[in-house]
This record gives sequence, structure tokens and C-alpha cells, in this order.
Amino acid sequence: MQGFFKYKPQSAGHDPLNTWLAYFKYKPQSAGYDPLNTWLAYFKYKPQSAGYDPLNTWLAYFKYKPQSAGYDPLNTWLAYSKYKPQSAGYDPLNTWLAYFKYKPQSAGYDPLNTWLAYFKYKPQSAGYDPLNTWLAYFKYKPQSAGYDPLNTWLAYFKYKPQSAGYDPLNTWLAYFKYKPQSAGYDLLNTWLAYFKYKPQSAGYDPLNTWLAYFKYKPQSAGYDPLNTWLAYFKYKLQSAL
Repeated sequence: MQGFFKYKPQSAGHDPLNTWLAYFKYKPQSAGYDPLNTWLAYFKYKPQSAGYDPLNTWLAYFKYKPQSAGYDPLNTWLAYSKYKPQSAGYDPLNTWLAYFKYKPQSAGYDPLNTWLAYFKYKPQSAGYDPLNTWLAYFKYKPQSAGYDPLNTWLAYFKYKPQSAGYDPLNTWLAYFKYKPQSAGYDLLNTWLAYFKYKPQSAGYDPLNTWLAYFKYKPQSAGYDPLNTWLAYFKYKLQSAL
């Protein structure tokens, strides 16, 4: 293989990358090199002067990789985690986010589903728990997707890990910390909106839930206990009568 470099004609105008790819046509099948391993082996011999960094070289591989190899772009990218150079400074999360830029639109993966799929492959050693990872998604999520933070959070109920020990009420209250001020939801309206989504299995009846609100209600809202209670008549569930 190395000898192949010795005899290749410089005058032919082939740069090392094209020459290596051309080698696929002539390489001996008996050598036991499959295209993926051959490409990875290229990292060892590739000329540093060519200006190809490992990430760009791997992405370039998408263009030339054999379809018959059965590697789809997503799996190929994930496999890259095993071989990618640690010195490149890419941590798994950033690498995955960078994938958004290069991922094939034809694959039918929308950003939300792709992110959720990340839960399956994400490195446990990275120290990201599912909740924090989801919240971090707010920073990177595509605005064009039409997901507003509130709906996205509620959608999280479907995927959130039961082992995390978060009950729906506490999770909703925790949302106060992260919810966007620009959304125009004040704490009172947000709490009342919770009636629509709150789990019946939680064992909270509307009256007790409202009283519990005293603990969390904003003092700046200007509601004194008496007025708040009277206001409750307007919103209370008919079934409570």
C-alpha cells in the first residue's frame, strides 16, 4: 500500500485524496481491506500539507463512500465518535450539533427527532442528564421548526425518563426557572394553564392545588389572599362544587 505512493505519477495531477480513492478500483480484494477501514487507515498516511483536517476528510467521505457497504450517514457519523481525534477539541455534544449542518435532508430526520434519537447514543460519561440536555436544546433548536418553548416542554412529558425522579408537578414548577419571559405567560396564567395538562394520577384536587399556589405565587403580582381566593371562583372547576 505504501509502495503504491512511491510509484504514482506526480505529473498525473492526482492529489493524495483522489489517488487514494482511485486505489479502490485497483486494490486487491484479498487484502481484507473494506472501504471503511481503508479510509481510516488513510488518516495514518495522509499528507498534513494537503490541508485536510480529520473532520472535513470524514465528511468528504460521504461523497465517495460505497452505498453497498450498508452505512447510512447517521450510523457513519456515530461510528466517527470511535475514531475521531480527541485533539480536535470536539466533545460528543458539539459534534452532534455540528451534524445538523451536514446531515442529509433526504434522510427524513427532523431536528427534534434527531435530538431525541441522540438519547440512545449519547455518552453517559459526558455528564449530561436527559433533563439538562433537553433544556440545552433550547439554545440550539431551530426557530423555523415552529416549536414554542411551552409546547416543547409539554412534549417532553412523553419522552422524559421515569428514572429521573421528576414528578410532573415539580417538573412544571422547575419550568419557571427556564421559561422565556418573552412568552408573555405570568405565573398565575401559567399555573391555571397547568389544569389542562396536569396528571389526574397526581392526586391533587383543584382546591388544594390552588392553595399550594400560595407557596409559589409571585408577591409582585399584587394579589392578596382574599382577592386571590375570590378570583378562584372565576376559574374553579365546576366539578368542585
